Amino acid sequence: MMHYGEQSRARERAAMKFPKILGLGLGVPRYQYTQAEIYERFLEPHLGANRRARILFQRAGIQQRFTATPGEYHNTYRGTEERNVTFMQEALPLGTQTVQRALDAAGIVAREVDQFSVISCTGYDLPFLDLQIAGQVGLRRDLRRTCILGMGCYAAFPGFQRARDVVMANPRQRALMLSIELCSLHFQPSDDTENVIVSALFGDGAAAAVIGYDDENMGPMLVDALTRCEYNTLEHMAFHLTDHGMKMMLSAYVPEILGANVEEFIDDLLTRNQLRRGDIKFWGLHPGGLKIMQHIERRLELEPGDLKYSRAVLKQYGNMSSATILFVLDEIIKQGNPQKGDYAVLMAFGPGLTMESCLLKW
Repeated sequence: MMHYGEQSRARERAAMKFPKILGLGLGVPRYQYTQAEIYERFLEPHLGANRRARILFQRAGIQQRFTATPGEYHNTYRGTEERNVTFMQEALPLGTQTVQRALDAAGIVAREVDQFSVISCTGYDLPFLDLQIAGQVGLRRDLRRTCILGMGCYAAFPGFQRARDVVMANPRQRALMLSIELCSLHFQPSDDTENVIVSALFGDGAAAAVIGYDDENMGPMLVDALTRCEYNTLEHMAFHLTDHGMKMMLSAYVPEILGANVEEFIDDLLTRNQLRRGDIKFWGLHPGGLKIMQHIERRLELEPGDLKYSRAVLKQYGNMSSATILFVLDEIIKQGNPQKGDYAVLMAFGPGLTMESCLLKW
């Protein structure tokens, strides 16, 4: 049961106007491959005929993915420096285009942006993309900037929270966030099961969002958010820097760990907003993999079609790390046709293990 203070805070939240997602922009790099082609171009030249690896690719629930480089890029040894240089070369134009799409969707021009966050875990440099893209797009020179780096698949949620906090503190301001991940640059040519699973899942993509107050805009409000960190499971999902790019560690126990904790996590978010799971019209889960989705779907007792938007994104793009949840939200908006008063819950997870969630309302 909720205590009096919690009930009072819930009523206050229900009466408040929250910042909205005013516009989304999506972007993918120029190379597009079917799942079978990715196996044949990226992995097979190194492993040869490997029936187990091919089966893992086939069962990933992915039809196609986009990559920043052609499959043959990894036929030659690439060190970390070269991969990172390629990241910056490819991320700048992709990020610039994606940001412009978000601005156009929100109906604002670059000089109206007050705060800009760039989110990534697949590339790094100084000056980073925040400055470079700001100059390309024409953002103001008194722009406030934030870089959210090294957080993995859930990092769009801290980006949302940063933007929400800025706008709530300064209601006339507009915040812009960009998630950009070129995961394929860190491909590793080994046949261990963890690496094959990672190679079968991750693709490249970018997504941007504009957040602000606008009574006329039909975008969803950022009502609330919740984070949960499991400090005793750090080794189960990680992304380690090596001399040949970054290597992801993905334990087979991740689905069970996430599934075991997700009910209390989501119910905590809903209860403090005087909601129950049945009140949620749309569920947007980061499609980190089919087994993870199935475990969470079962533990939350979701209906068979509740994760169709996440499955559609996984099928068409794969797992694009932090950018993926914005693709899922775009799918919900375009295919789900949300109406005024509808609620959505977005969820993601990543290194740590860390779980993030966000409550939206139209």
